[in-house]
This record gives sequence, structure tokens and C-alpha cells, in this order.
Amino acid sequence: MSHPINKVLESFKNPFKSKRCLIPATGFYEWKQTDGSKQPHFIKSAEDEPLIFAGLFDHWKKDKDEIQSFTIITPSPNELMSSLHNRMPVILKPEHIDVWLDLETEDGLLRELLKPFKGELLAYPVSRRVGKVTEDDEVLLRKLKRLVSEESAQPPSI
Repeated sequence: MSHPINKVLESFKNPFKSKRCLIPATGFYEWKQTDGSKQPHFIKSAEDEPLIFAGLFDHWKKDKDEIQSFTIITPSPNELMSSLHNRMPVILKPEHIDVWLDLETEDGLLRELLKPFKGELLAYPVSRRVGKVTEDDEVLLRKLKRLVSEESAQPPSI
């Protein structure tokens, strides 16, 4: 059985060679299955530093429309993330950014960067409001003081 990262790279063979990009982020969300429901968690740098994800971009025409897209590369999770999800974004260390973007970097060296992150991350539960596309405020990043079931009419305490 082939590794999932190989399937992604096969789908993005040309972008992997020449259309690598960086996606900066404060953090990211994952949902953990708990007692028949899903609880979102926010994952961020333990040092409150921005995270830099390894990505690929491409554009093509479909009929008369030009499509522009990108993907975040997601290998198997590290130990922290394995309790939340079966994959995680490739997080680049600052010293690997130029290597990732350099079009002359050898394929083997690039693939070495596509490993689960070894640095320190924090993960904590956040409001289920994060799953609603109409919600967009800083409260979505705050750690919950207590978890509330989906049936509860009371909003989570933050």
C-alpha cells in the first residue's frame, strides 16, 4: 500500500517540482471525536510563533474559467496530533523555508521536509462556533474553560 503523501504528490506532480508555496497561519483547527460528538481544538505554536505550512499551488482553465487553487500538504500526525486526527499540515521550520521554495532543491531533500512536525505545539478545545462559517472573531481562538454538550442551550464558558 502506498503512503498517502505519495498519492498527494502524484496528483500534484508538476506543482511539486515548480509551484511550491508557503501558507502562514496562527494555528489550525481539528475536531476530536468525543462521546458521540466532535469537539474542535485549536493547535498553535507553543511559543506563539506563526506556523508556516508547506503548500503547492496550480492554475488551469476549465471551459472559459481560470481556476486557481492550492493545497496544504498533510502527512501522518505527530504524537500530539494523533490523538486528534490522522494527519496534520507539514509545518516548516524557518531554516527550511528557502530549501522548500528553491526550485533547484532535489526531490529527495524536499520529501525529507514532508515529515510530521517535531517542534512543540499546543492543542486545546475551543468553542463549537468555529464550525459555523458565519462566525469570525477572536473568541474562536480562546481555550474553553469547560466543555458543553451540543444539546446544552448554554454557550461555552470562555
